[in-house]
Amino acid sequence: MAGVVLCLVPTLLGAIQEQPPTLPIQDPQTLREVTRTLEEELKLASRPQPYLVLDLSQRVMLIKGRGVILRHFTVLDWKASRDATGPGVYKLRARPPVARPKIQPGQDSTEHPIEVHDMPMEYLLVFDRDLVIEVAPPLAERPWHWFKRKWLSHWIRVRSWVRADPAGEFLALPPRLSLIVPHEEAQALAWAVTEGMPLLIGRTDLP
Repeated sequence: MAGVVLCLVPTLLGAIQEQPPTLPIQDPQTLREVTRTLEEELKLASRPQPYLVLDLSQRVMLIKGRGVILRHFTVLDWKASRDATGPGVYKLRARPPVARPKIQPGQDSTEHPIEVHDMPMEYLLVFDRDLVIEVAPPLAERPWHWFKRKWLSHWIRVRSWVRADPAGEFLALPPRLSLIVPHEEAQALAWAVTEGMPLLIGRTDLP
């Protein structure tokens, strides 16, 4: 039996060598998106300032510094208007507002510093180039906020229909991207972002 196996070894090796490993065929468009994202991130990673990376295909938001992941945020779901997910780099205009705890008369404000749990879990991140990202918790965690967000979204759409320029054309709404994030992670994201922080939207990995 051993002799038969030894005789078959050269044949098996020859068959393996004749069939080179096949690589998965990638979509050229996907390859271009990944390449462009990597090129843009190389520029951001060369600077000391932390930056955000949003990959909707992986459903993840990252805070990175010098190319190293500092914080990971899970995107449970997302919805975007037209042109809101175009790859590129944007800059945050201002961090979300904070509802500071009320200080009683004569009480030292340093006794109650702002902490992560004081940050909002539903807010807007306004970037340059008219990009607006809405961050909100899922319906199961904050049902009232979910209904209020739906009502506000419909109201904005109705206003765009009613308001028109003198030529009779409807005003274009800014690109808007809605992200559903667990409420604790949403608060942590609001805590971590800073004014002027870059955001890179793009595909970071091949499927």
